[in-house]
Amino acid sequence: MNLRFLTPQSLKSRVTLATLGVFMLSTVLLGSYASRLLREDLARELGAQQFATVSLLAGQVDEGLVLRQVALEIVAKEMSPALLVGDNPGVHKRLLEKFLLNAEQQVTEITAAAAAGDSATLGGVAHTLKSAARSVGALRLGELCQRLETAARVGNLQACKNLTGSLSRTFSHTRELIQVAMNTIAAHAYSTDASSLNNA
Repeated sequence: MNLRFLTPQSLKSRVTLATLGVFMLSTVLLGSYASRLLREDLARELGAQQFATVSLLAGQVDEGLVLRQVALEIVAKEMSPALLVGDNPGVHKRLLEKFLLNAEQQVTEITAAAAAGDSATLGGVAHTLKSAARSVGALRLGELCQRLETAARVGNLQACKNLTGSLSRTFSHTRELIQVAMNTIAAHAYSTDASSLNNA
């Protein structure tokens, strides 16, 4: 067989080898590029699927928490202080006194947060005051705090400022009613003690 055309000195062999080398290099590069594209596509698909799965699970968890919160708030509305702490006038009086002390500070914090445009702090304090107000039967104050919390959650600072303007008046009215209730409790406790002494 005549192999002279494959000798390095042959121009034809040089062209053939060069073409073969370019072809092989192109094949390797093309395979590498295709492999990289395939990996990127798989990573994107897997990432999208994982994100969709996590989003679905997060949505289900969030929905469950919202439903639980609503259920707890409904139960809280139906609870009276007597159910929570028993039928002890002294305990009721201390509960109301503690509520007034904490609520006054919380009203101050809500007012300051509204002035500073701090919706996160405002919403958190309003939520705490809402629960406490409902637990002692101050439903009007609790409803106002619910509206404040909702406005803060969506970032409606103007609504927060408007509602905060009513907060001090509502709390003052609530405090007056609670003072009357505490006086009634004290009078009832005194009457009960006096009756016990007379019957002794």
